[in-house]
Amino acid sequence: MGGFVSRARHRSGRNGSCVTVRNHSESADHRDGRSAPAQPPHAAMVPHPADTERAPAEWPPAKFTRSGDAWRRLRRAVCPRGAEPSRGSSGAPPGLPGRGGYVSGRGIRGIRPTGADWLSACGWWSCMLFWGCGGLWGRLVLMADHAGTSLGPGTLEVLSKRVLGGELVVDERRLSGGLSTDNVLLRTDRGRSFVLRRYPGRNTSAVEAALLDLLQDRAPVPEVVYADDSGDLLGEPFMLTRFASGVPLTAVFAGAAEQDGPQLAEAVGQALAAIHTVRFGQPGFFSDGALRPDAPPPEHHDDLPAFVEACLARGHADAVLSADERRALVQIAARSASLVAATAGTAQLVHSDFNAKNLLMRPGDHGTWRVSAVLDWEYAFSGSGLFDVGNILRFPQELCPGFGDHLPGAYEKAGGELPDRWREISEMLDLFALSDLLTRSPDHPLFVKAAAAVRHLVSRHL
Repeated sequence: MGGFVSRARHRSGRNGSCVTVRNHSESADHRDGRSAPAQPPHAAMVPHPADTERAPAEWPPAKFTRSGDAWRRLRRAVCPRGAEPSRGSSGAPPGLPGRGGYVSGRGIRGIRPTGADWLSACGWWSCMLFWGCGGLWGRLVLMADHAGTSLGPGTLEVLSKRVLGGELVVDERRLSGGLSTDNVLLRTDRGRSFVLRRYPGRNTSAVEAALLDLLQDRAPVPEVVYADDSGDLLGEPFMLTRFASGVPLTAVFAGAAEQDGPQLAEAVGQALAAIHTVRFGQPGFFSDGALRPDAPPPEHHDDLPAFVEACLARGHADAVLSADERRALVQIAARSASLVAATAGTAQLVHSDFNAKNLLMRPGDHGTWRVSAVLDWEYAFSGSGLFDVGNILRFPQELCPGFGDHLPGAYEKAGGELPDRWREISEMLDLFALSDLLTRSPDHPLFVKAAAAVRHLVSRHL
């Protein structure tokens, strides 16, 4: 399978929606993970006995046939002169999956190994440890190592053949982030890294892929390699992107000095202003990869007092907020309803989860920082960019000194627009998200933080 044409459209959804497919065979840049820390070996690439219907058709590899030069060289290196290791009925070298069976704790499944098989297998694996470490070793590991991986061998084979153009995944590691997605870091035998983003619940793969393609030349976002919103290829919707290396802004904040705040604010302000340059014909929520904001909106999405009241009623706010605090919160929302309503006609691209955990940073020149990627676009919609401003400033105690004070100026300097009373408006727009967080379980970390933020908001307005 060859490389995909850059910026071509690949129709993979049941409804014929278009998603972006990019050329994964072009020269690697900083997004291919070469500068990222090396990951521990994790993935086993040998087909599992229970998955024989998806076994790779190329086993045994041609290079290891009896007449192959590689096999003769290994035979001379491993065995005494004139001796040849027994290959059993499978036709594959001992210790390798062949046509007749697979490696297991008892040898080759379906084959009774001889003593010569075991002796030659020891020699084979010793040789492979040194000779095959360039990628083949990751494929020829023991089956027992595969038990701890998150992707099955069938999934890995499909990714290799249908998506990665024959590159083999030799390492995988689950990543954090994404409230409704499952993210796995993949590393191939060519040293390239990708992120497999699966959607077991709410499927926004087509929307995210289209947004990342739209932003590719405007803002720092991961590059899409392949997306399938139908789930036909892997059994569930997914998107594959190039791995974007960087340090989460949360970690940068933790180690930042006071003089770092203004420069970090400038980098984040530039990225946010670039995102908000994208405009749509109307506000609303996206239904598919066409990015038409015509999806049915959530209940009370344009009525802040009603939304707050509904969240307080169905959530667990009564466990942390007094009746007076809950009543005061609804009153604050009602007093600010006119400010919120004034933003109703704005149709900018809103990330809707724009905070430090979703921003990757890379050091630039002279001790500066720049945003290398903005992640997790599953909640994006068309609306007021002040939603994102309120989000990034939501928990001021988690920002480094000087960041919050310099962000507005940096945002405007980069082309962002802030109206009069922008701080109050952005805070009230963010109250939609804070109220929604109060519907989570009381032991969820975000519930605790949201309750503290709401209590602080109420104390300032009483």
